[in-house]
Amino acid sequence: MARKKNIDSPPQKDTQITTSDKSWVYSTSETCQFFGVSAETLSNWEKRGAPKEGYGKWDIKKLVEWKYGASAGDKSPEARKLAADADYREAKAAQEAIKLAVAEGRYISAGQVTADLKRLFTVLKRSLMAIGHDIATELNTLDSDIALVAKKVVDDAVYNALSQLAQKGEYIQRKK
Repeated sequence: MARKKNIDSPPQKDTQITTSDKSWVYSTSETCQFFGVSAETLSNWEKRGAPKEGYGKWDIKKLVEWKYGASAGDKSPEARKLAADADYREAKAAQEAIKLAVAEGRYISAGQVTADLKRLFTVLKRSLMAIGHDIATELNTLDSDIALVAKKVVDDAVYNALSQLAQKGEYIQRKK
C-alpha cells in the first residue's frame, strides 16, 4: 500500500542549485558523460579554474565557455594556451619555410642587395651625368655657345634630381 505524503511534514533539503537557468546545471557524472572525461579530469579542471555551481553540480554552459573560450573577450586558460600553441607552431613553420628558401637560393642576403644597389646607382649616376656631355658634343657642330648652355641646363637638372633623391628619397620637379 502506498503511503500518502504528509503535507505538514518539514520540507526535504533540496540538493538542486538555485540558478537563473537550471537547465544547464548537471551532476558530476552527467557532466563527465557530456564531455567524455573522467571525474578526475573534471576535478583537475576545477583546480585550474573551471566554474562549479556547488558540490557535485556543474553548469555545462559556463564550462563550455571556460574550456573552449566561447565568450568573446574572456578566453579561458585552456583556450589561451591552445591559441598560443597554434601561433607558435605557425611562426615555427614560417621560420622553417624561410630557412628552406634560403637553402634553395630564393633569398639573398641584405649585404648582397646593398652592394648590388650601390653598384647600380653608381652606374645610373654616371649615365645621367653623361647626358649633358653627349648633348653638348652633338650640338657643338651646330653652335658651340648653344652647346655649352644646353650642357649646363641638362647637368643642373640631373644634379638637382640626384641631390633630391639622395637627401629626401623623392624627386619634385621645379616649376618654370
